[in-house]
Amino acid sequence: MQSLGKKELHKPNSWIIYLKKRDKESPTVELNIYLGVMAINVTKRASLLINLCFLCLLFFSLLGWAVRTKMPWVMHFDRLINNFIYSGISNTLTPLAKLLTHLADYRFLFLLAIFFCILFFFLKKGIAGLIFLVFYSGTRELRTFTKDLIGRTRPSEGNGYSFPSGHMMYATFFYGFLFYMFLRSMSQETRKKWKGPLLGVYFILLAGIGWSRIYLNDHFATDNLGGAALGFACLLFSILLLELIEKRKKR
Repeated sequence: MQSLGKKELHKPNSWIIYLKKRDKESPTVELNIYLGVMAINVTKRASLLINLCFLCLLFFSLLGWAVRTKMPWVMHFDRLINNFIYSGISNTLTPLAKLLTHLADYRFLFLLAIFFCILFFFLKKGIAGLIFLVFYSGTRELRTFTKDLIGRTRPSEGNGYSFPSGHMMYATFFYGFLFYMFLRSMSQETRKKWKGPLLGVYFILLAGIGWSRIYLNDHFATDNLGGAALGFACLLFSILLLELIEKRKKR
């Protein structure tokens, strides 16, 4: 698919957002995405973020459909994972499970989000702080909408719906964005050194939170997968938006 010419840029029926990366070390790779009369030329990194976000949403949609239609493999998978975790319940692990669940509590993370938003403004990264707070607040509304749409009861048959896990969604976005900003603050050499260990800590934390939600009988395994997928989609989209705004400001 070819890029639009100068004459086509001025057509009244075309809505064009043109973003060009000027860094000589990273040549621009244009990706034309046509949505009706819309054409968007984006850099290689932006196209990667868009594709990853799409894959997360696709995975969530397919999993949500499988959960809603109660496909046999979903029931078998959930029963297998949940029973395995239930077999390890003990007085020693229960406090740990409650602590990990608290680290993904919406109210607790919302207070921290306000703190980091203010901190970003002091560090002259106000746009990042604003995007962080707005997107985190939006995860709760997205969680409510998707839970009502799927309508899956909890394992404990308690209040509210089960799919997707709100705690997993909050934690995936919240800690992911902080890790991203922390990595950006490092020099290139330091970033290469610490990127792997920090990502390891991030995924171990998410795994621990997912384990705690099953351990406390609040969710099924697929609820956690759905929450993580939706959280990653929000994270990737927020990073894409932040980087596009920052590139536009530098032009």
